[in-house]
Amino acid sequence: MRTGSAESAYQERDAYLAAVERAAAELADDRRRALVADVAVRIDRGLDGRPGAMSEVLAELGDPRAVAAGVPVAGRAPGAAGRRSRVHPAVPVGLIAGSYALALVLQLAGAPTGVLSVALLLRLTGVVLLCTSLFWGPGRKVAGALVTLVLPAAANLLWNRELSGEDSLALRVLADVCQVLCVVGGAAWLWWTRRKA
Repeated sequence: MRTGSAESAYQERDAYLAAVERAAAELADDRRRALVADVAVRIDRGLDGRPGAMSEVLAELGDPRAVAAGVPVAGRAPGAAGRRSRVHPAVPVGLIAGSYALALVLQLAGAPTGVLSVALLLRLTGVVLLCTSLFWGPGRKVAGALVTLVLPAAANLLWNRELSGEDSLALRVLADVCQVLCVVGGAAWLWWTRRKA
């Protein structure tokens, strides 16, 4: 026999499962039943060792609509259904490309080297947002970080350490062109290869 608190907990569970079932109305009957059964099993597993924690277990599962949206449906990518990116893809791309423009303006204005770190901070922020975004797959994220951050930094270090003693304008121009192609070209490539929402 269930106590009053246990009865209340099971009513809460049943209400949650009913909400998941309503949210999954677009699924075929057998898939909807399988989803609800799976969620019920997850609830039971969550209660193992903490029998009075129904509210906490349901809170850990999240909103029933998000749980239902996480199920793959024909025409909808799995995983993308229940998750939305909080940052528009233009933000990381813009920060990456804008960082080079800012660095160029600061250099032409004769800003001290320490001020140029602002441009690097913008680029780092853009790369971090790129790496946490849902608009690019893992391979494109790695390629984007390499092309827009690592290669330009390597070209800049090479110039500053190895070539700056030589008074060769051609080598400096070559290093600058490499950075433009990497940062701005890489940002443009990222923009064109993003996943469409």
